[in-house]
Amino acid sequence: FDFLVFSIAANRIVQEMGCVRISLGDAIRYILEKQRHTILGKEMQEVLIKGKEILPETAVRCLEVALMNAKCQTRG
Repeated sequence: FDFLVFSIAANRIVQEMGCVRISLGDAIRYILEKQRHTILGKEMQEVLIKGKEILPETAVRCLEVALMNAKCQTRG
């Protein structure tokens, strides 16, 4: 239930303020799809090929990179 309330609030902020909403999952997919040639992308591919989970520290690194995306920089 708490996640649903957070999600609704986040969507409302995006609509009203024009902010970009990005989740850890979005950030991970961004790296795997758009940045797969980078060191971080290659590290993640190796982990996933072995059938292991992405570590929280790696997910946060993905989020940091995704937030440097021009769309996030120009929209807030």
